[in-house]
Amino acid sequence: MLEKSTTVRLRSIAIFTVLAIGLGWIFCDIRTRLQWGFPLEMWSPAIAAALTYVIVERHSLLSVGVRAHILGKVGLWWISWIPMGLLGISYMITALRDPRLVLTSTEIAKSLKGSMGPLPIQIVTLLLLNLVIAPFLNTVLVYLGEEIGWRGFLYPRLYAKYGVLGLILAGIIWGLWHAPMMAFTGLNYPNIPWWLGGPYFTLFTIPAGIVIFFIYRRTGSIIAAGLAHGAIDMCSPTISFFMHTNQFNSLIDGAGIISMAVFWIAAIVIVRNPRWLIENTPGNDKTRRLQAHTIVAPK
Repeated sequence: MLEKSTTVRLRSIAIFTVLAIGLGWIFCDIRTRLQWGFPLEMWSPAIAAALTYVIVERHSLLSVGVRAHILGKVGLWWISWIPMGLLGISYMITALRDPRLVLTSTEIAKSLKGSMGPLPIQIVTLLLLNLVIAPFLNTVLVYLGEEIGWRGFLYPRLYAKYGVLGLILAGIIWGLWHAPMMAFTGLNYPNIPWWLGGPYFTLFTIPAGIVIFFIYRRTGSIIAAGLAHGAIDMCSPTISFFMHTNQFNSLIDGAGIISMAVFWIAAIVIVRNPRWLIENTPGNDKTRRLQAHTIVAPK
């Protein structure tokens, strides 16, 4: 029975991975050809997870276990902004590396042209909108599509089977999944070919994935994981009001070596404390008994 269960789990992981990457390429191509604004490819992991969960694992999307991982412990959602803090550290290191990248107060005021009130009020309003409100909106529209597939489906299964190695494998898959976006839009590393950008990005997605998985496990909420993902992606457009991001070296700044190093330090601290990755949902004992019947916990 155990052997059969292991075989099913490995088959689920393989089928999910092929579907997520394949649909990602297809949706990117469709969006480019039709010039759609909505990033449909961001929902390919969720679609792949749902298909695998229902057809391969033969579970219901309406199971109690699935519902238990939607809100989780709302009181802990604040930790979803930890990745934002890590990126803040990364940008400060970039500023120290090259102070010329930092905008002057006059340049900041110009970049905020059109906003109302004194400059400090404009800055606070920008940060509130971009770093607090926007992640909530983007999570519902975009990032849940990724997080349901990655932290909700793939990461728990690979972690249950392979431990830390499973988290590394999941991070590699997540990073390579971005290849079509690099091919079609030049995501993150526009100055290098997409087939090099994909593998290079895994040096970021491995530790970043561990940090988001930690947030998912501590909160027991897939929405909190989406907020963490959204917070990461909103940092870049926000920092452009304060730094010359168009002059960044994409291999060093932004999603480059500096942020990779900061996230790797955080990821190492997390994996050295395995208790932090124990599932932490309301009614945890009951939830663990339901793990075989949930899309957001290992089978």
